[in-house]
Amino acid sequence: HTPEVQDLVKNQVVAQVFRSFAEVQAGSLSRNLVLPQSNLARALDTLGHTEPNKSLIKTSLASLVPVDGNIRDATSPLELTEFCVVVQAFDERRRQSLKQHFRALDTDNSGAIDKREFRRLLWENGYTVGPSQLDEIFREADEDLSGLIEMHEFEKAVNIVYTHHGFTKNEAEELFKVFDRYDADKSGSISADELPSALGWLGWPATIEESQELVDTFAGPHGELLRPQFLRVMRHRLEEELSEMRSLFARCDTNRQGTLSSTQVVDLLLNL
Repeated sequence: HTPEVQDLVKNQVVAQVFRSFAEVQAGSLSRNLVLPQSNLARALDTLGHTEPNKSLIKTSLASLVPVDGNIRDATSPLELTEFCVVVQAFDERRRQSLKQHFRALDTDNSGAIDKREFRRLLWENGYTVGPSQLDEIFREADEDLSGLIEMHEFEKAVNIVYTHHGFTKNEAEELFKVFDRYDADKSGSISADELPSALGWLGWPATIEESQELVDTFAGPHGELLRPQFLRVMRHRLEEELSEMRSLFARCDTNRQGTLSSTQVVDLLLNL
């Protein structure tokens, strides 16, 4: 396997996500874990490959070479190394896509893009990022402090965003502190029973039923949210809230000017 795949095999986050979606292989005396293909898309989503391309999944699976004389078919589960081969295929596809995005944004062919252009890319990929968040991401990625992002810095910046599901490093660390606070049994995961308290602490109260729905959507089959999945839930709730705010703004902006009068602002606040 390639060095990139070998690095992924050693990556603790990748291994943890694999275990979250894996099950004991049927007939395995050593209780070897394998990942059912039915869980593959959700595992990729957890690692930041939101709504993974089905065609690429199929191509990646077809490229897998059977090991130790085993026979693979269209439904064979994946071992950790095989899962990492698929993850690497998605990482490489993202890398190529980033290069295309960068060229499209770099309209003056300067070899660099500014914050406004970078923010537009994030918006197009479903991440709402404010000015202060953008500044922080730029500080992390802008190695030469030029105020612009070059191609290698651009890739670093986007990987920060994808890895943290649209949150900055500091935001992710703060969310992880909340995660740890409500991980009552210190298992490294949060259940549907523990999630409402964490959401309430963050200002997003939720019932047990709503929390269970979130766990069912984003967690693995064991019904526990890992840290990356917790970030995924937080991003989902944030974008959901922002979408409602945009809809409310549009309803109050009756003259369609993109701005609100004082009267319309009062109307918006009354509808919150």
